[in-house]
This record gives sequence, structure tokens and C-alpha cells, in this order.
Amino acid sequence: MSEDLVRRAVEAINDRDLDALLAVMDDDVEAVPLLAGVEGRYYGHEGIRRWLASLLDTFPDFSIEVLQVREVGEVTVAVLGTRGRGVGSDTPIDATTWQVSRFRHDKCIQWRVYSSESEAFEAEGLAE
Repeated sequence: MSEDLVRRAVEAINDRDLDALLAVMDDDVEAVPLLAGVEGRYYGHEGIRRWLASLLDTFPDFSIEVLQVREVGEVTVAVLGTRGRGVGSDTPIDATTWQVSRFRHDKCIQWRVYSSESEAFEAEGLAE
């Protein structure tokens, strides 16, 4: 079931459908994007709105491809291909990221993005 929720969230982002994205997010979701050290964390639906607006302001053509989704203990680990071009610099991004998500009652309560599988597993205390 969580794989379906990950895929629905990615589809909503790619379709720029904020309502569909919020439909899979808990009211109190905590989002920790890859650049959390710069941007900080985002909380709740208002935080998701701000995160998506900021992302699309910077990378208007941003897209995500789900490469793999698997359950690891009580979390879902998704390997995501991300692409886009910076609005001011036209700098391309083409990266693979690892998103660790937690779900409760068919809603995402937390997601964190990492730049490598080992970083994700170490930070989350998961066995590979």
C-alpha cells in the first residue's frame, strides 16, 4: 500500500496537482528535503505548499521518476530519479535520491531525502 502512496505523491508532483499531493500527506507531515540544511524542514500541509512552490520556482520543469520502492522494516525507501533546470542559470539537475517515508492510516507522516543509499540507511538506523 505504501508503494501506491509514494507513486501517487510523485504523480501529483509531476502533474503539479497540489490537492492530490496533500491527499496523501498527513495534516502534521514533516518533510525533510535534500537541502534541509539550507531550506530547513517543512511541517504540515502549509509546509508542503511552501516546499513545492519553492522547488518549482527554482526548477519549473522539475520531474521525478520512481526507480524502485521497497519496504524496509517500518519505513518505505524509494529510489527516485530527479530532473530539472534552474530557472535563472539553466543549470541542469539529474540526480538519484533515496527518500525514506513513514506512513500511518494511509497518509505520509514523514519523508526525508538522502543523496545515497548508505547515507539513508545509516541516518535512519536501517539494516541494508
